[in-house]
Amino acid sequence: MTISLGVHESYSRTYPQSSKAVGRARRDVVEFARRCGFVDQLLDDIEAAVGEGLANAVEHGHGDDGGLEVSARRDGEALVVEIKDSGRGFDHATVGAGAPPVEALRGFGSFIMRQLMDDVGYTEFGTRLRLIKRLPA
Repeated sequence: MTISLGVHESYSRTYPQSSKAVGRARRDVVEFARRCGFVDQLLDDIEAAVGEGLANAVEHGHGDDGGLEVSARRDGEALVVEIKDSGRGFDHATVGAGAPPVEALRGFGSFIMRQLMDDVGYTEFGTRLRLIKRLPA
């Protein structure tokens, strides 16, 4: 685990790509966000969005022997969290910005992350998720 606090705070750690690791990774990121100045509802939003991102990475990442690379950094007044899984990826253009139909049984995780964070994006063929939350002015 790497933690560096200063002008550019950062956190990074690799977790097993398993559902058992989701809670630990989520708590670690929330603690880092707290040290970066996030509190109350902002911290709750981060916790829920990161939890969704981690759960999606475990469920859809399909990494047999890989891990989840979780990193966070403070970039000015913003928290940037990245979650990388070892799966084959997906066409992230298929993830819509709107809510899934009410009758849908799945697909709410990305919607929830977009509602709670200021920016959500995928890179590396969908295997890296980037979540950004800004501190209010």
